[in-house]
Amino acid sequence: MRFPRIALFLFALTMLIVLPTACSSGAPASLGDVPVFAGAEPADASANYITDAMVTSIEQSIAKQNLASEVSLYRLPEGTQWDAVKQFYTTEISEGWEPVPELTQEAGVINIIGWQRGSGASEQILIAGQAEDPTSGETFLLLGLFSE
Repeated sequence: MRFPRIALFLFALTMLIVLPTACSSGAPASLGDVPVFAGAEPADASANYITDAMVTSIEQSIAKQNLASEVSLYRLPEGTQWDAVKQFYTTEISEGWEPVPELTQEAGVINIIGWQRGSGASEQILIAGQAEDPTSGETFLLLGLFSE
C-alpha cells in the first residue's frame, strides 16, 4: 500500500496552505466551479477501502488545521488513464490558478496534481487526484478545494 505517500502529500498540502504566497486573486472558488472529467459518476468514498482511506485522511488533516474543505469523489469510466485526467485539468484549471509542483504525485495507484490561488487569508488550494483500486480495477477521481 502507498498510504505513506498520502501522508507526505497531506504534509505538503498543509505547508502550502499555511505559508502565504503571492498569486493572482479573485472571488473565492467553490468546488462547483471545477469541471468534472467527462463520464465521471459521483461515488461514495465509504464503498471502497482505498477511497475511504484517502478521503478520511484528507478530511482529518484539514480539520486539524481548521480549514474549510470541499471534497468530491467520482468513479471514472473504465480504461481512463491518468494522462487524460491530468491533461483535462491542466487545460481546464488555468485562469487565476497557479500550478504547485510540490502537490504533484504520480505513483501509479494514487496520482495527484494541484494548484493554488490567492494569498494569506484568501488562499485556496485545489487538487485533482486519481486513485485506482488494484483489487477491483475501479478508478476514482477525487477533487478537493481547501480554503483558509
